[in-house]
Amino acid sequence: MWILFSLLAAFFAATAGAISKLTLQKVDEYLVTWASFAFSIPILFVVLFFIKIPILNNLFWLGILGSSVCNAIAFIAFFSSLKRLPISLVKPFLAFSPLLLTVLSFIILKELPSGYGLTGIIMIVIGAYVLNLKEISWNIFSPFKELFGQTKNLILFIPIIFWTLSAIFDKIAVQNSSPLFYLTTLPIFITIITSIIMKQKSNNIIIKIKSNYFALIIISFLGLVMQIFYLTSIKNTPISYVSAVRSLDFLFSVGYGFILFKESMIKQRFIGAGFMVLGVSLLAFA
Repeated sequence: MWILFSLLAAFFAATAGAISKLTLQKVDEYLVTWASFAFSIPILFVVLFFIKIPILNNLFWLGILGSSVCNAIAFIAFFSSLKRLPISLVKPFLAFSPLLLTVLSFIILKELPSGYGLTGIIMIVIGAYVLNLKEISWNIFSPFKELFGQTKNLILFIPIIFWTLSAIFDKIAVQNSSPLFYLTTLPIFITIITSIIMKQKSNNIIIKIKSNYFALIIISFLGLVMQIFYLTSIKNTPISYVSAVRSLDFLFSVGYGFILFKESMIKQRFIGAGFMVLGVSLLAFA
């Protein structure tokens, strides 16, 4: 059953991304980020009445505040890149997040990756290469020049970096509270931070919300449903197994890129995303 729940989590994550890209044609990334969390708050407040509130210490507040800031920055950068770049390119690049975690573990904790881990890293790099391979070229470095040589592409790495940092704060907060309480309260804090940013960066906020109310609710709802399926799947299953299946989000997103947005280079994107899914799976089982 966990495989089904993990697949559903991947599907809903990809679907939320596709609807977000459609909505971003009408509103800015700051409003979409805010709405992704704000519209789920009424449900979360109800949940708070039915769960036990743990004793909270300073480490919990450090964790939730740090994670909230990192998530706010990561989601704004993610939606910004999603607005400007093909979804079939943006989503697979999130595979660099576990790669960055592996590298940081080696640098900071001196944890050497296993054979599976090293193979996973190679698969992710190959996937990134194929994603940007426009045509056969005598210059084997041309795909990497395409990626790193354009300023608009560099924003792809901001969500990867800050989501990796948020994972550290998440662990601190969960260890000093409870997983359910933390996952219920974190969106509230992110909403507060993104509200401040949105007020400074967006204009005609009320008009845009009224004009796109249904789409914004759907994005928030899909994100919430994705979290429910994800949390349900990891309840009695190793998180590494779930994360590997959850990474199929990349392939679903490439499919949406072809069906909804008529994006080019889909064959290369499918192959590249496939390599990245394989790489993430190997890192998960390493």
